[in-house]
Amino acid sequence: MDTISIIGAGIGGLTLGNILKQHQYDFTVYESAPEIKPVGAGIMMAVNAMQVFDKLGLKEKIEKAGNKVHRIIIANESLKTISRTEVKELGARYNSCNIAIHRAELQKILAENLNSDSIQLNHSLQKIKKEANYILDFENGNQIESQIVFGADGIKSLIRNQILKTGTIRNSGQKCWRGLVDFELPEKYHQ
Repeated sequence: MDTISIIGAGIGGLTLGNILKQHQYDFTVYESAPEIKPVGAGIMMAVNAMQVFDKLGLKEKIEKAGNKVHRIIIANESLKTISRTEVKELGARYNSCNIAIHRAELQKILAENLNSDSIQLNHSLQKIKKEANYILDFENGNQIESQIVFGADGIKSLIRNQILKTGTIRNSGQKCWRGLVDFELPEKYHQ
């Protein structure tokens, strides 16, 4: 029996795993994919998130793998500035800064900091039920009993839908376009 089970080895599940590891809790992360492979695009880790990673001893690795962001400018399609946020002062105040990093690189850093046996791949949750403890049935035929279960299984969370009965998620109509470009930024933009 697991003391703590985390469903999902994305950024949230792996970060929680690192926190539990630091506090020496017994836990297992269950991931539906057969491997943790590079997917997604960029993400920006704000100063408050970087403070958490600092406490986990991962701040320097994440900073090295990403890019420091000292200013955020939102522009319209003609590149006319809509808003401008200077975050360099915030970084100095909290001894941290915003970091832009590829999701896969962040996920890799978080996974590599855990013991390999604490992440179980090919474990797609099929059903969860509450008895004296939680009974987790996986599509691969494994059944796990766990005292505590954390759902970190994404926007279409099976944990949330089965335990909290939240129903369906509606589409808000908002879009966010992200992409990756291999580009050497001119020196005048380095800060």
